[in-house]
Amino acid sequence: MSLRKLGEAGEYLAQNFLKQHNHTVIATNYRSRFGEIDIIAKEGDCYVFVEVKTRSSKRFGSPLEAVTYRKRQRILMTALHWIGTQNLGAEEPAYRFDVLGIVVGSDGLATITHDKGVFGEGE
Repeated sequence: MSLRKLGEAGEYLAQNFLKQHNHTVIATNYRSRFGEIDIIAKEGDCYVFVEVKTRSSKRFGSPLEAVTYRKRQRILMTALHWIGTQNLGAEEPAYRFDVLGIVVGSDGLATITHDKGVFGEGE
């Protein structure tokens, strides 16, 4: 499977996973001048900005380890841009940053790890 196909499969699995876990998917592949957010979802009153990392094995480490400080900063800036473009009311909305790590084995079965609130503005 090509890297592009693997990534697309991972994002599809991630969306379904989030929906099964009481999230409403609002947008996918949101882009701004700062970067891209794979999935923007909502869980209750909280907006969730999700980075999806899909791998075919853990040979080079966990997919979650691939979210570098620089990548986290781009996601943060993109999320703040998205919040600024929405009409979300007078109060600042609750939001968090999650990472979904997906490993698709050679047998086609996927293992999904959901790390909630893994980074934020305080970095």
